[in-house]
Amino acid sequence: MIDRPLTNLDFFDGGPGTGACFRSDQPAVAQNIMSERYKNHHLTCLAGELDFDFLHVGAEVPVGSFNVLRYGSHVEIDPGAFKDFFMLEMPVAGGAQVQQGSMHLGSSYDTALFLSPDQRIHSVWASGTTQLMLKIKRSELITRWQRRLDDPLAELPDVSPEIDLNRPAGWRIRRLMHLLYEELERSLRLADESVSQTPLAAAVIDNVFEYWTEVHGHLLEGPAFRILPFHIKRSVAYIDGHLSKDLKVSTLARIGNVSERAIYDGFLKFLKRSPKQYVLERRLHRARQDLIAGKGSVAGVARKYGINHLGRFSQYYRLRYGENPSESLLRG
Repeated sequence: MIDRPLTNLDFFDGGPGTGACFRSDQPAVAQNIMSERYKNHHLTCLAGELDFDFLHVGAEVPVGSFNVLRYGSHVEIDPGAFKDFFMLEMPVAGGAQVQQGSMHLGSSYDTALFLSPDQRIHSVWASGTTQLMLKIKRSELITRWQRRLDDPLAELPDVSPEIDLNRPAGWRIRRLMHLLYEELERSLRLADESVSQTPLAAAVIDNVFEYWTEVHGHLLEGPAFRILPFHIKRSVAYIDGHLSKDLKVSTLARIGNVSERAIYDGFLKFLKRSPKQYVLERRLHRARQDLIAGKGSVAGVARKYGINHLGRFSQYYRLRYGENPSESLLRG
């Protein structure tokens, strides 16, 4: 199969309300549709509305949803943070400039973006841009990553969102996204729901993981991705389930059926931090998740995860994440 952009969308020229297809020349209508399908956001036409030609086609797939999206004209999109989903954005025509948190990124026919739910997103799409987009449930991606590592505590790696589609795993991602497009078209043409059961979306995720390993393998060798001995796995599992409690090394030693010295030495060897430091980092991580999701006040979240001194919580949080807890709460 020849690698070429998908630019022929004539099949989906059914107009608003035809199956899963929505079209409009009104930016306000497009903003309302996309706010309903994804999350509330603001859409601005940067070069007037003359060329505005909105098209959205979407279908549920086992990991989330697969979408074809076009605005036609030069637009600015401000959705904030996605919160509960990841987004793979792959242009098949044109491209976009995207800011994720403090990172400035670019997408094109040769570069896709895998955007995170925890950081604010701001996008500017070039005129004529069309993208294939796989919306992936946050819980689905994390669960698949943990299964891959056979580690129920593994966190996602901190890697660049940009995916070079000319590398082997990147090429496979592009081919699979094109196949998803074809399956979506077929499903709509035959008026069946076969795309809702497609295994292709899960295959895309697997190849995103392969890409991370292929390109960022050196980052996956850190302590969070090591195979831990049994007593350390038992300890970290207990910590994660009891962050509101007064966690002592003696308790971890009892849980792991080893000595306190074995706990200290194991944490330093395999996690590169003391038990006390590991507990603090887990408390801050879980607190940050709640703040970004808007689950409670700063003081309430701190107490929920066992940090009762609000001043110290703010100090630790600022040192680790570069912003105050209140800023994370507002940003979410």
